[in-house]
Amino acid sequence: MISKTPEPRRLDQARLKWELDENSRRFAELAAQGESEARGQAEGKAEGRALGLSKANMQQIQMLQGLLGLSLSSESSLTDLSLDQLEQMIGD
Repeated sequence: MISKTPEPRRLDQARLKWELDENSRRFAELAAQGESEARGQAEGKAEGRALGLSKANMQQIQMLQGLLGLSLSSESSLTDLSLDQLEQMIGD
């Protein structure tokens, strides 16, 4: 309850303001944390998909090279290529 006399009332109002400010700060902190976690999960999923596609493309390239009687590219040399470069090799 807020006091009626000036000094205790001022202290009560200051305490209420501090509580509101603290609650706002905590809410903003939790919201930022949630956004960071969601962004990190999305980035991790995207990287995982890209890695999976790269691995599948590398295996397909090596299989096609084998079927064509070409020497197989090493996995380490294929790992250095971007996903676009791997897809271009498959298309050629």
